[in-house]
Amino acid sequence: MLWIESLITIASMRYGTNVCTYSHSGRLLHIICHKLPANCARTFSMFKIYGLDRRVIVNLIKIKSQVRKDWELVLLGGVFVSLLAVIAHYHYLLFHTLVEGFSIVVVGIIYVLATRTYKYSGHDYLLFLGIAYPFIATVDFMHAVTYGGICGGMGPNLSTQLWVAARYMEAITLLVAPFFVIKKLKPRWLVWGTYCVTTGVLFLMLRAGLFPDCYVAGLGLSRFKVISEIVICAIIMVSVVHLKIRSGRMNNILFKIMVLSSLLTVLAEFAFTLYNDVYGAMNFVGHLFKLGSIVLVYWGIVLRGLEYPFDLVFDKMQSALDIMQENSLKDPLTGLFNRRGFRELAGKELSRGKKENYQVEFLYLDLDNFKEVNDKHGHWMGDKVLKEFASIMMSAVSENDIVARLGGDEFIMVISRAGEQEAVILDAKIKEGLKQSELIESLKPFTVGYSLGSVLWLPGDTKDLEEVLNEADSLMYENKEKKKYQ
Repeated sequence: MLWIESLITIASMRYGTNVCTYSHSGRLLHIICHKLPANCARTFSMFKIYGLDRRVIVNLIKIKSQVRKDWELVLLGGVFVSLLAVIAHYHYLLFHTLVEGFSIVVVGIIYVLATRTYKYSGHDYLLFLGIAYPFIATVDFMHAVTYGGICGGMGPNLSTQLWVAARYMEAITLLVAPFFVIKKLKPRWLVWGTYCVTTGVLFLMLRAGLFPDCYVAGLGLSRFKVISEIVICAIIMVSVVHLKIRSGRMNNILFKIMVLSSLLTVLAEFAFTLYNDVYGAMNFVGHLFKLGSIVLVYWGIVLRGLEYPFDLVFDKMQSALDIMQENSLKDPLTGLFNRRGFRELAGKELSRGKKENYQVEFLYLDLDNFKEVNDKHGHWMGDKVLKEFASIMMSAVSENDIVARLGGDEFIMVISRAGEQEAVILDAKIKEGLKQSELIESLKPFTVGYSLGSVLWLPGDTKDLEEVLNEADSLMYENKEKKKYQ
């Protein structure tokens, strides 16, 4: 259960709910990880006793499901690598072709993913990789078809030259790509630039014969090849640092997988500095590391990248819905709850009061002389007075209390777990706040005050919310009428 608790803690940090602080968290973890069916809607209400909402529970289920899928992929990968080891033992050329072919197929998938989902994800980093990698795959394909005498008359030097050229291109791509985590990419410039680089490299190698030798028959790797592999490793390590600097603006899972992929590429390049025979053991190890790197790229960019645009779309939709929901409950002028928000929250407060046996105070407030402020100073000043009064009320209550504007210059306060003298204390705080307000003082000789009606609701009361509200309203108007004769 320890790894499960760690998983839930990570989920809590990500989704903003401290799951593990609940008293029944052990039972909760057991249910989530062993009992909870992903499509069982009725279980969501059960989790209310743990203080969790539906969205958090859905995210926990998704994480549990993803962990199971990831382990299945790891096991499948182990079987696949074992099969490749057997193939390499009996037919190394077939092994090499399969590894390089798989890499080229993955690059094709990356290209399709990056270009076709860009309008949804807006992910320039993925788009950069998606455009650059097909050119690298072109050189890799030529390396694969010239390897080990597949094309007659071509020795191992050309194949090794093509390999080195492709790795230089890949390392530089990884180094430059992090710039586009925050910058906008111009795809046309990248296509033409990468095309010119690829064409130039192939021309130097195939036509001009100016590309340095990388493999010498009977001697093994040339000095240029070994130095190139070291330089490539250094470039990739710098690219990891570069990516880390800009990691705050990208998907965390994608960042970690790309870093691990880069490290496996470094290990592959190191292995390729040690072989003397193109069919040797270190060549085999290097290709396994390269395969692992490509699988991680597939895992990170293809699988996570496919999820990312849709997650982004749904997150934006959820954010928009949350904003709409919040706006539907809030007064746009003062930022207080409106009448609808008050009824929804106050009803829940009374239900909690009955369940937990505590008192709730209702204070109905109506501004005095507010019409005179509007008539004398204009409605813009009236709006400022309303906002100032709302701010004073908010500063007088705790974060668990409810303050709402019911309309016009009428307000209501709902005080949770109220004491017997709660109305008197709050009345004094609000009056003191009005005295300290520079805006209210600037309106003199007009005096902005308020009339108050308060009702203390007890857990045993049979009155519903509407009855309590009407009673507070009536008391407020009684007090307002008394002021007219004072």
